[in-house]
Amino acid sequence: MVTTTISMKLMNFSYSRRFCRLAWMVVLVALTGCGGAGGDATDDSPAAPLPEPGPRPTSSIPTVGTAKKLASFDGDASAPRIALDDRRSATVYVTWNQNDGVKNDLYLTRFVSGNGFWDLTPEKLNTSDSGVSGAGEMVVNREGSVAVVWPEPDSNGRHALWSSYHGFSERGWRLPEALGGASSGDAGRALMVVESANRYVVVVWPQDGGDSGRLWANRYNVDPGGGWEGAESIDAGGGPVGEVLLVIDDQNTATAIWTQHDGTRYNLWARRHDSGTGWAAAQKLDTEDLGDVSAPQAVIDADGNMTLVWLQNDGDRERLWAIRHNGAAWQSAAEIGVAPGVADPRLVVDADGNVTVAWVQLTAGWGDVWAQRYLPGDGWGTPASVSTVANGVVELAWLMADSAGNVVAIWREKRDTGYQNIWAGRYAVDSGWGVAGEVENLNNGDAGMPIAGIDSSGDITLVWRHRHEEGDHLVSTRYRSATDRWGRVTKVESAYEAGGIEPHLVVDRDGDATAVWLQPVDNRYEVWGNRF
Repeated sequence: MVTTTISMKLMNFSYSRRFCRLAWMVVLVALTGCGGAGGDATDDSPAAPLPEPGPRPTSSIPTVGTAKKLASFDGDASAPRIALDDRRSATVYVTWNQNDGVKNDLYLTRFVSGNGFWDLTPEKLNTSDSGVSGAGEMVVNREGSVAVVWPEPDSNGRHALWSSYHGFSERGWRLPEALGGASSGDAGRALMVVESANRYVVVVWPQDGGDSGRLWANRYNVDPGGGWEGAESIDAGGGPVGEVLLVIDDQNTATAIWTQHDGTRYNLWARRHDSGTGWAAAQKLDTEDLGDVSAPQAVIDADGNMTLVWLQNDGDRERLWAIRHNGAAWQSAAEIGVAPGVADPRLVVDADGNVTVAWVQLTAGWGDVWAQRYLPGDGWGTPASVSTVANGVVELAWLMADSAGNVVAIWREKRDTGYQNIWAGRYAVDSGWGVAGEVENLNNGDAGMPIAGIDSSGDITLVWRHRHEEGDHLVSTRYRSATDRWGRVTKVESAYEAGGIEPHLVVDRDGDATAVWLQPVDNRYEVWGNRF
């Protein structure tokens, strides 16, 4: 079966003193079937076709920053990834797969804020002659040390996970090491978190063990002479593993959350890892056995309380459920939301532990954005309508909170007549949800789904691909929290007009954004970046 991955999303980026841990609480989601190596594991080519030769369209959209080619190679680039450390002179890390005509190899480059320039001499991370078979997933600790995990085909054609590590004080990359896992079957996408003491990296991944999907875990000791402690299976047993989450709190307790098939339906499971004692027993979290569980989302507040939401099918439509973990035990699951017919749940927590969940409510073929808040001590409140445009088809993209507790929901919406446009609605702590509005006014073409980042002041940067003036363009805009206004749309790619694909974005605490993407140039895809 083909493996699909859902891109990782940082659920919150606030940098207040109390809340800065949540800025780097990476919540990762992977969707897998019975096999496959995750993401691009069996597809070495980019997702979009190269544009036809001929004159490139021009654009009246002004540019921002300076787009730059990050490496010079003859073959196609694919599967870009980006990560950011937490230091004041932040370093941006970029990996991608580079084809040499025979195989893909994994490369890494970086942008160092203190120096203000890109390292244009990329480093090759894999050492095998077989190349890599999927994207390189990254995690960066607060010292600027980086761990990368990627799949490689072995002699039997199985996709196995390998890794390398570069410590902040070390002169180079450690030799690649295998993570282990099942003796047969393909490994899926690796999900990684870093313990706050920066000594261990916890990794989980789905891997087909033969008759059924399984979930595996390992932990890496970053100390000199350290390495992988040993892979172990942590799933509940039974059928294939579906979607997987991995989160970690300030006490170094990591929680793996996943869906697993029992022969009839997908159920929701969780297992917690203590830094000193290892993995506790797996626990089933859903109590409604009518249909499959899907789309789990989780956040942890500064006190270690976890909120988890998911969709549960009732045999006809999806319902929204939630459960809380108070740091000691799971509480009872309960249905929340308006009514059956829910899609695209998103979740965020603010500095005071207030949780907001938003979703798309489907009615008669149309969709609107709704939201509900959980306040510690009060529980779940009353659902509120966020978008009110009639006859719209909505895809919820992002839900973000600033250090003051204000929340911004971002979605893409298409009315019954018109184009796909980017919309946003804001929850203010003193007045509730305001009137939703369009983020951009490029109304002669469809907008793609945006990617987003937020800085310490609550300013949000969006990047997306937009069809405009008979061409495809990679564009951006910024939201200023002080004025509650979105700025002018600007073009991120400035050297070419053929339309970059697969954009990735990070925003540091000072509001500096870095975007990377695949740029079609001379009948191939190159890796480009822009710092703005």
